[in-house]
Amino acid sequence: MWLFSEQEIAKEYAQYYQFKRKDIYLVKMVEFDELLLTSYFAMFAGVCQVIIDEGRNFMTCSIFDLVNECFIKQGQPPVLTKSEYPIMNTLNSLRFLNNKLWVITSEDKADEKLVTRKITPIIERDCIKVFTDETECKKYGKEYVNKKEISIDINRLQDIIKILIENNIKNVEFVIDNVKTKMSATKLYNILQRMNI
Repeated sequence: MWLFSEQEIAKEYAQYYQFKRKDIYLVKMVEFDELLLTSYFAMFAGVCQVIIDEGRNFMTCSIFDLVNECFIKQGQPPVLTKSEYPIMNTLNSLRFLNNKLWVITSEDKADEKLVTRKITPIIERDCIKVFTDETECKKYGKEYVNKKEISIDINRLQDIIKILIENNIKNVEFVIDNVKTKMSATKLYNILQRMNI
């Protein structure tokens, strides 16, 4: 997402890239509320960075930081904690780059309520683990008998999370580049819903 500190700089940019409709350049002043809404929806649509152009200089920031600061200014709690930023980036890569996640599943159908599309995720201390790397998933899976590593896409992740919530499983732990980050299953499901999966 590209923002400009001055209208003239925005017009130059629009002229250079021919951003216009019916000979009118697509430049407009953005009020705070509109910035908040636009950046909020952008973070669920794959945007991860904001560029603020001041002509000769520009600065960048994480869209998550911008959204959180806007919410705090409105007296609301932040949307994401800093530790959850990698989860949001991972979800965007699942949606827009067709990346996969990996989970350990049990080949024993011990709890039929948790079966979704033939997947029974292994639950440990009220939590399932989701991996971005197949090798890490296999290493973790060696602890279990009758286990299987399986790749999942974003739709299957949403199905799994929905069933976990229905069965009072509270958390999902993501292992991203060997770093573990937890998010509540409810929050994760709400994010997936906002991404319009």
